Amino acid sequence: MSALKSHSRYPYTFACDFLRGKVDDFNVDFGMRVPTISRSQASQAIGAIADVLGVTKQELAEKLADRWIADVELTAPPKEAA
Repeated sequence: MSALKSHSRYPYTFACDFLRGKVDDFNVDFGMRVPTISRSQASQAIGAIADVLGVTKQELAEKLADRWIADVELTAPPKEAA
C-alpha cells in the first residue's frame, strides 16, 4: 500500500487533481499545459459521475485517487539508497 493513501488529501484532493490533469490546455503565458478546471469544479464533476454510475462519491474518488497515486509513483524519480 502506498504511503500516500494515509495522506490527509486522500482520496478527494488526489481524485480532483487526477481529473484536473485530464482537463487541461496549453497556456502560452506559462509555456506549458495547465488545468482548466478548479478542484471545486472537479469535485462537482466527480459527484455527478458517481451518481450516474450508481456508486458513492467516496468509491469513485478512491478509484481516481489510486490512479493518480500510481501515475505519480510511476513518474517519480527513484529514491537514493541510504
